[in-house]
Amino acid sequence: ELAAVQKANTEERDAGRKSSREELAEVKKELAGVHAKWDAGRTSSKEERAKDLAASKAELAGVLEKQDKELSARRDEREKNLAAFKVELAGVEKARRLELAAVLEKQEGELAARMKELAGVQKAHTEERATELTARRSELAGVQKANKEELAGVHEKLRQAERVRGQVE
Repeated sequence: ELAAVQKANTEERDAGRKSSREELAEVKKELAGVHAKWDAGRTSSKEERAKDLAASKAELAGVLEKQDKELSARRDEREKNLAAFKVELAGVEKARRLELAAVLEKQEGELAARMKELAGVQKAHTEERATELTARRSELAGVQKANKEELAGVHEKLRQAERVRGQVE
């Protein structure tokens, strides 16, 4: 859009320049006509030359004023178009920022939900693992107790065997 506006402004400026050149050429022709009249008027009286000169100056001033107004109007129109484009561009940028903010907010919400879900899964896994470890500890404690009892039984049998051996001797 910016490129299109810049292209339009460039074309308008070029057209204005061309128009200004054409108008300048017309003014030069008119001025040449004035000079021709002035040259022709050299032979006429001083009063006629003064009148012609004053009329030519007034005509030239009118043409220059007209050109100045036209150029000012074109410049004002370009500035107005540029200001409108800047406002439109600012609106587009604002809309894009709002759109990006909405997408970001949605993604943050999805991420928070996923993190919450993962925390729940992790908690469940931790609780399951803790239950398994508690059961395994209980099982090992039972095995350890049985081993101690068995070992105590073996020690008792050894003591009895020592006593019997001592009695036999």
